[in-house]
Amino acid sequence: LVFTSDGVLMAAPFDARAMELEGAPVALLDGVLSYSLSTNGRLAYAGGGTALTTDTELVWVTRSGDATPVESGWTFDRGEGNPGWSLSPDGTRIAVRQTSTGGNLDIWIKDLPAGPLRRLTFDEADQRAPFWTPDGARVTYFSTSTEGTASGDVWWSRADGTGQPELILAGVPGFAQGAWSPDQGALVLRTAALVLPRQVLARDLRQFRPGADTTALPLVATAEYAEQDPTISRDGRWIAYTSNETGRQDVFVRPFPDVDAAKIQVSTDGGSGPLWSRDGRELFYVDGARNLVAARFDTSSGFRVTSQERLFEITRSHIRGVAITNVDVKPDGERCMMGRSQAGTE
Repeated sequence: LVFTSDGVLMAAPFDARAMELEGAPVALLDGVLSYSLSTNGRLAYAGGGTALTTDTELVWVTRSGDATPVESGWTFDRGEGNPGWSLSPDGTRIAVRQTSTGGNLDIWIKDLPAGPLRRLTFDEADQRAPFWTPDGARVTYFSTSTEGTASGDVWWSRADGTGQPELILAGVPGFAQGAWSPDQGALVLRTAALVLPRQVLARDLRQFRPGADTTALPLVATAEYAEQDPTISRDGRWIAYTSNETGRQDVFVRPFPDVDAAKIQVSTDGGSGPLWSRDGRELFYVDGARNLVAARFDTSSGFRVTSQERLFEITRSHIRGVAITNVDVKPDGERCMMGRSQAGTE
């Protein structure tokens, strides 16, 4: 089993039948950003340090692709894997994950356009992947289990820093993405792709209804394919997500919560990271050629895509998370927020 840890390429002997490690991991190569390993053992990799600890600059990007910093000169250390940031529903605040003093990974809130950055979480465990409740009052996030297992917890905290963090769901298998329904009556979660002793957990979508459910129940879950990137429409009637059932990543839409009633493929040239516009008239996603696409649709009788417009190509300098979607849209729909390396350009 070959993997990276803080920019170090590691290898561990693995028994595929027993689904168990047969020994401790050993370091192979330092300073690895990304890699690919062929079946004959040849390794191709990009070096240069640890990509996941690079300082990030958040920028506003127009529909034509012009980018300007959210706040000139401000960057933040987005920490390790699944970093993420999220724009509040009214567009006035950002929730980010960054390294705190002492090395902890916590959620911080920044007021826009040039307000202070204040710490929201203070737990000993690492926090990740913040996302707002639809009313903008709270920030939901995932907390690494303090027990050292593959499970974790789902929490939320008041965005103004008052009160105590509240546990929503405990001891769940590695969730990495989440989306609230507009009425906050349902939380859709995406499980992480995990290999545990004698168990493989695929990327699936599960639903948890606070006050009604005791655990997250399967929503869109298949054994053959990986479902991820859940996002619920502003009227609560539709859920968009990404699946590899076509042999590549593509964007699909289903009715919500009755997801088995229909399935509509939106992207025609690959797609990932769907995101509904704040006015509910467009569905944004990134196609296979790294273009940001705006799809218009009609819901008078089911869900039907009426037009698709390629807005601009997302350059390699823009940071897009593997496990979460690091693109957000302002309420007016004319600008999106994206992250890029401190250097800013390719």
